[in-house]
Amino acid sequence: HTEFVGRVGLGYNAANPQEAPDDIEGHGTHCAGITAGTGAPDYQYKGVAPMAQLVGVKVLDSGGSGSFATVMAGMEWTVEKRHIFNIRAASMSLGGPGAIEWTSSEEESVNRMGNEMMREGVALFIAAGNSAFSAQIGTPGSAEDVITVGSLDKNTAIAVYSSQGPTEEGRVKPNMAFVGSSVMAPDYNTGNGYTSKSGTSMATPGAAGLAALMYQANPDLSPFDIRNIMQTTNKRIS
Repeated sequence: HTEFVGRVGLGYNAANPQEAPDDIEGHGTHCAGITAGTGAPDYQYKGVAPMAQLVGVKVLDSGGSGSFATVMAGMEWTVEKRHIFNIRAASMSLGGPGAIEWTSSEEESVNRMGNEMMREGVALFIAAGNSAFSAQIGTPGSAEDVITVGSLDKNTAIAVYSSQGPTEEGRVKPNMAFVGSSVMAPDYNTGNGYTSKSGTSMATPGAAGLAALMYQANPDLSPFDIRNIMQTTNKRIS
């Protein structure tokens, strides 16, 4: 495997290990900025955990397509390198049904890997998806142990597009919701520009940024501590 040193940290391209995990579409840049952006140059649009170290793991192509193999490779790489790069939290904005066409056994494997990441010390935040219906949370957000994130509007109401639980198996998801509507974050390839995007994709890295702040305050927390604290301190919204 090849690791690449970039401007914001290290990374891995699961689809093509010989290439850097560059963002050529903008989704990853926007999400990364929500987690750790400084808000430069005028510091108006800071991320939740400004200047937290980022490790980019690319599992989808520029069109948002990917395979079971690349997603699994990216998750496995993250676990393998967690001690080397002190990876404590991971944000995966590819939630919901139909994001990638997987067989049921592949879905099971990805869900199992998500649960393993939590047990190995990486708090895994996964987007619930934007299907706007109940029982529409698919792999990997349907995994038992991971932290599945729905989206809130600016007025802290559940966003109309946010997928709702339970999962097809009847599991209660999402675990929490975070602001994900009209979020200003870095616009890729502009240097210092910002753009607004909405979705559970935007809510998920925000929640991961909150986890980074929690780890900073108490490095001894486990991913399950992070999940349980978030769940028990959240305000219930019906």
